[in-house]
Amino acid sequence: MLGGWVIGALLAALLAALVLQRARRRAQVDADKRRVRAAVAQARSPNEKLEKRSYTVLFLNGSPRRNGNTAMVLEAIKEFVESFNAQAGCSLLHVEVLHLADLHLQSCLGCARCITTGVCPLALVPQDKFHADFLPKLKGCDAIVLASPVYSLHVSGLMKVLIDRLAVFIHRPVLPGVPSLAGTAHSPAKFTKRSCSRHNRGRL
Repeated sequence: MLGGWVIGALLAALLAALVLQRARRRAQVDADKRRVRAAVAQARSPNEKLEKRSYTVLFLNGSPRRNGNTAMVLEAIKEFVESFNAQAGCSLLHVEVLHLADLHLQSCLGCARCITTGVCPLALVPQDKFHADFLPKLKGCDAIVLASPVYSLHVSGLMKVLIDRLAVFIHRPVLPGVPSLAGTAHSPAKFTKRSCSRHNRGRL
């Protein structure tokens, strides 16, 4: 009898916690909607300059193929943003797509000089555009979207090189509060983890 009462009390507590969690999520969604409406209303205000009511979202394409699946996903998001701007009647969000393949990123040397001295020796490599082209855009954006294809159940080599080169930001954070979104694009179920394991069995 006592055990049944305890179980009932636990279930009631769990149900109450779930209801409270759902209420908090709904309140958060409502708060986000109010912030978006306020931002749109501010963007429509004639007293505000366009530069002050436009937010830059930096899209990073980690695929070596400019017209691959990852690019298609980013293009779909970009079209959604443009549709949002059209509905809002302003250019609230500005999307800039950057292809990592165009940066000619060199692999991180692991010397930690970027952390200890603030100077990366790869900045002397002429074809590497990490410091000249990428960092200014990274520091000037308001949000970041990282997109990568799935290669060997991981991000692409280009994206991994970029993550390694950004090690200084892990130890010396300079982008606090910048919203970020990470996404992946992969092939159909033909090449699942199980099928890859079965295909490569005895071949590695």
